[in-house]
Order: sequence, then C-alpha cells, then structure tokens
Amino acid sequence: MIGRLMRVGGVALDARRAAATDTAAERALAAGWIAGNLLAARGVRVEIDGEPSHHERLVGIRATDLGGLLAALAVVPALLDATTVPRHWRVALRVLGVPLLDRPTAAALAGGASVAILAPRRDATEHTATVGADALGYRVRVTPVRHALQAA
Repeated sequence: MIGRLMRVGGVALDARRAAATDTAAERALAAGWIAGNLLAARGVRVEIDGEPSHHERLVGIRATDLGGLLAALAVVPALLDATTVPRHWRVALRVLGVPLLDRPTAAALAGGASVAILAPRRDATEHTATVGADALGYRVRVTPVRHALQAA
C-alpha cells in the first residue's frame, strides 16, 4: 500500500515537469502519459477495444469513476474540458498534475490537441471512448461516433 502511494506521488511530481509546456498538443500527450503512469503505479490494467485515432479531434468519454476517466485519457490522450466533470474529480486531476483544457476548444484543436468531454451527447463528438471495469482494471472501447450511432 505504501509503495503504491509513493509511486503515485512520484508520478504526480513527474507530471508537473511533463505538463510544463505551452503547446496544446504536447499538453494532451502529457495528459495521456500521466494518466497511464498513474494507473500503472496502482497496478491497474487497461485494455483497448478499437483503434484510437492519432489525429486531433473532439472525444466523448463515458466513464463512471475517476479511474475510468484516467484509463480513457491513457488510451486517447486529450485535454479534458474540466467543466464537464464533477468538482471532486477536477480537484483530484489537478492534484495529480493531469493537464486540463486551458484555452477554447477550437484553439486546442487547431494547436494539434484532442479535446475530451465527459458524458457527451451522441452528436457532440467525433469519437467516443466508453470505459468498462472489471476486477483487474478497465477496458476502453474507442469508436467513431457514426459507427457508435449505427451500433446503438
């Protein structure tokens, strides 16, 4: 237990350095790196179902807990629009050093970053990352919205 807490604390310290950039694209990549390392420090497994795009886009995340949100960001690095998450998640993300959206969405997308929102309307995003949990970790299913609409 103490070892995991120390590893998570170490990632949070490293996160400050990784996120110390002004470019949106680099901040989005840092968010993914930090999220993945936080989960790894806790020994949490993340599986990917689908093919994450490597182009900037608006991504809708469907997650029911903070760990699921981190799993989605690890799979689809993006700047999270903090206004779409509960306040206590926002505080935790800031403490952990996860970079959040700090400019208008259009500016971040133009700067080469993906932008994520939690619990989106189906027509509001280009891709969705739906997170499911099991005893060992998370499974993140990434789908283009048009494909998700057909499956629904």
